[in-house]
Amino acid sequence: MSKRSRCVRIAFLVFISVILVGWGSEAQSQPKYPTRAINIIVPFTPGGSTDMAARAMAPFLTKRWKVPVNVINKPGGNTIPGTLEVYSAPPDGYTMLGDGLPTGSLAEVVVKDLPFKVLDRSFIAITVFNPMITICPASAPYKTLQDLIDDAKKDPENFTWDSLGGVAGVDLVARMVLNAAKIDVPKTKVVMSKGGSAAAALVAGGHVKMGHPALISALPHIQAGTVRVLAVALKERDPLFPKVPTHAEAGYPSVYCPHWLGVSGPPKLPAHVVDAWGKAMQDMLKDPEYLDLIKKQYFRPFYHGPKEMVEYIKREMESAKVVYGVK
Repeated sequence: MSKRSRCVRIAFLVFISVILVGWGSEAQSQPKYPTRAINIIVPFTPGGSTDMAARAMAPFLTKRWKVPVNVINKPGGNTIPGTLEVYSAPPDGYTMLGDGLPTGSLAEVVVKDLPFKVLDRSFIAITVFNPMITICPASAPYKTLQDLIDDAKKDPENFTWDSLGGVAGVDLVARMVLNAAKIDVPKTKVVMSKGGSAAAALVAGGHVKMGHPALISALPHIQAGTVRVLAVALKERDPLFPKVPTHAEAGYPSVYCPHWLGVSGPPKLPAHVVDAWGKAMQDMLKDPEYLDLIKKQYFRPFYHGPKEMVEYIKREMESAKVVYGVK
């Protein structure tokens, strides 16, 4: 072998060695995740759709990562205190947000002087949705959605509906219905509650005339026969209520709202943490045990990755601004 050939060969081997050392250092420098318990903050009371969706994913993640995955309820304040706790947490993936329509699409529309920017968080995925429905007390005289709307138009000052303070799917769909029917929302009477389950209970008890809970929150009352389902806020009829029309079929096509749920994290989560969660969410939606669990809770798979999740939220924000009259 010539001297020149030996030099070329040595240079090539040195180059390969440097590359391999670089790869090895990069692999060693990437921290293992997770190594300890993870908390998923849910800014609502137990029993609602956001809470149930987070609790459905926790067993899968605990089994996958072999660390405890805890669901921590931090209700109140229009979801702001609970969400702010996630924003203030270290960006290490050990404090995450049980995200959804209220915290993702409505907070920035409804709350003035919000102490954070919604789009600054680290988005992971939308995983499922739960149908939103319009209900009335079973004892009420309304047989159709139009019956209920006719009453609201006749006497708006005494027309009552449930609210969680504005930042909730309950509020969004109620306003969608009232706006679509050209009813002046400020003239109606709002009755406040602390969560989706409590809102559904208000309707069941006859304390309000109209409610718009997620299906999971109203299901016990539907099964008990204390509420009547008048319409479903989807594009097609729900298999659980084949005789109940969609809002579009009832004459109000602008009322459409799948109550989506998912997970996000603090701003500036490291890429390896986002990747770990993203892969876990995709595998979770293929897991037979998880799919069986959410089927029993009437959640439906609705996967959107990080980029798709951001775009979905942006579109829903713009729609919400119209409904809430925000310029």
